[in-house]
Formats: sequence, C-alpha cells, structure tokens
Amino acid sequence: MSEIRMKYKGRSQMPFGESILTWEIITDAPEEEVWEFCKREICSNRHVKTRDEWEEGQKGDSMDMADYAKGYARLVRVSNTRWWFEKHLPNMD
Repeated sequence: MSEIRMKYKGRSQMPFGESILTWEIITDAPEEEVWEFCKREICSNRHVKTRDEWEEGQKGDSMDMADYAKGYARLVRVSNTRWWFEKHLPNMD
C-alpha cells in the first residue's frame, strides 16, 4: 500500500454562491485507492455522489433537498503524484 498524504487547501466561493472545499492529496497510488482514501478520511465513510450522479438526480423529482444540499465530489489529477479532492456545495439561499 502506498503512502497517502493530504492537506486542506481551503474554501472558495464561485459565482452564484457555490462553495468548493479543496484538499490536496499526494501519493503514487492508483485513482481507485485515492477515491477510497478520500471517502474514508474526508467524508467519514458517507456516500459521496459524483458530479454525474448529482446532476442525474436533479432530473425529474428523484432528488430531495437534503440530497441536493450535500453536493458532489470530484477527484482531479494535477500531476503524477498530486490530486485535488473537491467537495462542491450548492448555494442554498
């Protein structure tokens, strides 16, 4: 198992109020292992929707406000050993 290090990078505010929480992950582990680490350590083993799952849930009436407010997560590869884990939270005003 590869060593995985993480560092909280901060919170940013996007147009229309969406907030993005960002962590930097440094490891040479494969993407699946990085996702599992992020779900376990950052999201406390709670189910995290991907952007596609979250947008699909908005179609029709299949998503309630509680699911909408949880937002979605993205894992972005920055380099061979660096990733950004982003938690996107929608504006609820």
